[in-house]
Amino acid sequence: MPLTVHELDVRPLLATGQPPIDAILSAIAALPSGAGLRLHAPFEPRPLYSKLASLGFEHSAEPQPDGTFLVQFTPISIPLDLRELEPPEPMQRTLEAAATLPPYARIVARTRFRPVHLLAMLAERGLTATCHEQPDRSWVNVIVHTTAAPTGSASP
Repeated sequence: MPLTVHELDVRPLLATGQPPIDAILSAIAALPSGAGLRLHAPFEPRPLYSKLASLGFEHSAEPQPDGTFLVQFTPISIPLDLRELEPPEPMQRTLEAAATLPPYARIVARTRFRPVHLLAMLAERGLTATCHEQPDRSWVNVIVHTTAAPTGSASP
């Protein structure tokens, strides 16, 4: 499934002397589950990388010909291949990984069966899951931590 990416240009904010952190955190909080953010900035926003990593996003930065930067933040994706394990181990390993999942990050777990019992447990923990049967009859289960990102004037 393709990644949906939302755009945010912070150059106008910075040009008027406004710090962009509130706009960035608000944009992150407003992202649909599993979506990414493409940030347009006049410089490489290195301090922002660790802040958004703590919220479950990895980054890639591209310098532009005009000296600005285009930085794409995408949800961290933790792959788990659990097809060789016997129940209940796939469920246990998924729950262990989910316990430390940062907000907006996701687990992509491949299992032999649709994890029916796991889905309710994930929902109780504030996680959403979508399950996709594969041609080999295994399942790809995308589990997303949907806790809202903090807002406010936190330093990046």
